[in-house]
Amino acid sequence: MLSERCNITPVTNLLVWANPKSVLDVGVGFGTYGFLARAYLDVWRGRLFKKSWQTIIDGIEYYKEFENPVYNFCYNTVFYGDAKDILPVLKKYDVVILYHVLEHMEKNQAIQVLAEAHHHAEKMIIVGVPTKFFQTGCENWPAEQHRCHFTTQEFRDLKFNVQPFGDLGVLAWKTI
Repeated sequence: MLSERCNITPVTNLLVWANPKSVLDVGVGFGTYGFLARAYLDVWRGRLFKKSWQTIIDGIEYYKEFENPVYNFCYNTVFYGDAKDILPVLKKYDVVILYHVLEHMEKNQAIQVLAEAHHHAEKMIIVGVPTKFFQTGCENWPAEQHRCHFTTQEFRDLKFNVQPFGDLGVLAWKTI
């Protein structure tokens, strides 16, 4: 739903640096990264009103029940369902964000979704994962349970740049 606040500045910096025309936020949750993308890719650049926004920001969210006003305001489209089913049928995006998503899948599925994201990203992939298991569920939402773990070295082996945040998680990104 909501990732650690230490991730906000580095992810925002990566988005601004990549200067994408389109972003796919896989695992929208509360909508934090869609909001930040909209704020810094359109509003910060002087496109203050929705009618002048130029960046396409789409998302995938497992639970329709998580929808809130951020979805309708900041995202062009939010697709509901399992990312492993939805991602393969979507178009390409300049940037694909998978922030606190992969750990909620079985490892083989997470690797498949990461590969699919790589196929759909034209400029950059941004990934965030926790460094340890800690979530066995979230208010009776079974898909929120942590099912797998990725290490910093695994991302390095996949040619990602890595920024560890101690016990709080790992930020990994790769330019395409």
